[in-house]
Amino acid sequence: MHNPTGSKLASGYQSGPQKPGAPKDTEFLLAKGNLYCSLSLHGATRKYHGMLVERANGSLYVHAINLLESVNDRDPILMHPEISHDSVRLVYSLPKGLDGKMTKEISMLEDCAGVSIKYTFETSEPFLSFEVLPLVTYRNAHALNPQADLSPSFGNRWFRTHRLLSGSNMQFDYSPKWHELFYEREYERGYESSDNAFSPGAFTAIGRPRHLEIRLMLVEVPSFQFPVSGLQTPNPLPITQNSKPQTIKVISAQLSLYNSLVRSLGTFVVSQAGLNKVVAGYHWFDEWTRDTLIFLNGYMAVSKDYAT
Repeated sequence: MHNPTGSKLASGYQSGPQKPGAPKDTEFLLAKGNLYCSLSLHGATRKYHGMLVERANGSLYVHAINLLESVNDRDPILMHPEISHDSVRLVYSLPKGLDGKMTKEISMLEDCAGVSIKYTFETSEPFLSFEVLPLVTYRNAHALNPQADLSPSFGNRWFRTHRLLSGSNMQFDYSPKWHELFYEREYERGYESSDNAFSPGAFTAIGRPRHLEIRLMLVEVPSFQFPVSGLQTPNPLPITQNSKPQTIKVISAQLSLYNSLVRSLGTFVVSQAGLNKVVAGYHWFDEWTRDTLIFLNGYMAVSKDYAT
C-alpha cells in the first residue's frame, strides 16, 4: 500500500506527555545479531531510530518505527525509565483520573529475528480500553519515506507488511492510515525531517488488561505461512551464526570505581562471521573507522587486551 497524495492524517511524533523534568533526549539502543531497537524516551527523533531495524547488504533498513500507546484514548505519562544493556523498562502512570500504572518492557527476542514489547498493568480500575498503534515502514535508515509496497495481510491477532510480521495476545483491528512524522533531531541538524509511516490498524485490549505482549519479527520473502494466533507465528528468521555476534570476553576490572564502565567495554568487542569487530555507541558505529579507533584507545588502555 503506497502513500496516496494528500493522505496526511496525523502528526506522528511521539508518545505522549512526560513527567516534568524527564530526560527526553535520553536514547536507548538494544542490539542482537544484525538487528537493533533504538528510540528516545519521546519516541523516534532521528531517521535511523526504530523499534526494529535490520542491517543487510551493508546498509540499515527500518521495518518498524514505533508503537504508540493510549489508555481510554489518552496518553500514559512516563514516570520512571530503567535502561540496561539488554532491556528497557518504562513505567507510566495512567492518564489523569485513572488509578494505577503501566510498565512497558522492551527486549530482543532470543530465538528469532525480532523484538518483544510486554505491557503489565497494575490498577484497580474496573474497565480500561488499551490501544497500541504500530507505525511501520520499509526504507533505508539514511533516507525517508517508505521504499516498498506496505499492503498488509492480517488476522485476528497479527498483521504482516513486507517482511515485518507482528503478533500479539491482543485483538488486531484493521484500520489502515498514513501518519506524517517529524524527526526533531534531524531538523535541528539541518537535515530532511519529514517522513510518512503506515499504520495497518491497532492492537486493542478492553476490560481489565494485565499481561500483554506484541512481537515484531522478520520473515522470509516469499515463504510465509499465516499464523494461527498472534504469538504462535511460524517462519520468523533465525538468528544465524553468521549474524549473531558472540562476546569475546568480559574484562575484569581492577578498580571498583570503573566496574560498570569496564564491564560494558567487554560487550562492545564481538566475534562475528570469523572477524573481531567493534559494535558500540552509534547505530552505524562499525561503518566509521574513526570512531572505532577512538574506542580502541580506551579499550586497550583499560583491558590490556592487545591480542584481540
